[in-house]
This record gives sequence, C-alpha cells and structure tokens, in this order.
Amino acid sequence: MAAPEEARSVAVVGLPLVVVTLTFLFMALGVVAVSIRTWIRLRLNSSGLDDAMVVFTLLTFIIDAAFTLHGAKMGVDTRNAGLNA
Repeated sequence: MAAPEEARSVAVVGLPLVVVTLTFLFMALGVVAVSIRTWIRLRLNSSGLDDAMVVFTLLTFIIDAAFTLHGAKMGVDTRNAGLNA
C-alpha cells in the first residue's frame, strides 16, 4: 500500500522555494536565449553543429531542472524539523 501524497512530499518554503524560483528563472532565460539564437541563425541560413549542441544542452538542462524541481518537492534542502517522517 502506497503512502499518501502528503506523506511523500513537503511544502516548498524557505531554501527549497529559492531553488525552485531560481530554477524556473534560469530555465526561462535559457529557453528565451536559445530560441532567439536559433531563430536568427535559421533566418540567416547560418546554423551549424554549434547550434545543434546548444539545443541539446538546453534539453539536457530542462531534464536536470525537472529532477531539481522534483527533489525540492520531495524535501531536498529542507531542514529535518520540516520533514514529514
């Protein structure tokens, strides 16, 4: 029998809230920067291997950010007094 959701996650306050906020901020900045770069390079017909690597790196960062957000929800960076167990 699985534990209820409130026993498996914690409230995102304090340091985890900072981690979540900065993760979303840098992810948004990365997506905007790579989108503008890719759009300009495709319009100028000057895209190359470096552009493919930038897009691959952005996708890798988005996956890493998903793990970071999941970790913050599960209690990473939370003091022991704030944990459910």
